Amino acid sequence: MSNAAAAAGKRVRARKHSGASQNSWQSKLRPYLFIAPLVILSGVFIYYCIGFTVATSFTDWDGIFSEMDFIGLKNYTKLLAPGSVFWTALMNNIIFMVVTVVIQAGLGLLLAVILKERLRGSSFFKAIFFMPIAMAPVIIAASSASSWIRTSVPSTRPCASCTWTSWPKAGLAIRTSPSTRSVPSTSLNGWASR
Repeated sequence: MSNAAAAAGKRVRARKHSGASQNSWQSKLRPYLFIAPLVILSGVFIYYCIGFTVATSFTDWDGIFSEMDFIGLKNYTKLLAPGSVFWTALMNNIIFMVVTVVIQAGLGLLLAVILKERLRGSSFFKAIFFMPIAMAPVIIAASSASSWIRTSVPSTRPCASCTWTSWPKAGLAIRTSPSTRSVPSTSLNGWASR
């Protein structure tokens, strides 16, 4: 047997030996430890709440006081009685669901076709489609800047009793009012050093 074959045999035996340690109880427990937080949190915040809601639906609990008397299916018979508000609400929800799904899927498909294909006027639709995405930061910046300019210039301050503390190098001005000293309003002041 050559040295290369012997080395290959040793590698195979070493791999088999290391595989045996992977079958230990620690390696079998590891996946369950990764899943445990999800199972615990789901159990507490989802399944417990569902179970508690189903259990209290058989009582006359008002949700505030601790008195709970078992009344059986009385809540369900009142809920499912002909002429109850439940049937109107159910019908409204079904109509809303069908209409919104059809409109959203239809408009989404139409928009996808218009944006994908090279149709006449498709660049107009692409611009209209992406306009809110591009304009939102611009509108936010413009409204914030106008708000900062309006509130940060001392000559236009809203109240005569407001005091100003400014750090010109940082471009920051803090305006405090005597009535709201605990919550100062902070604004950028680009003119503090001028």
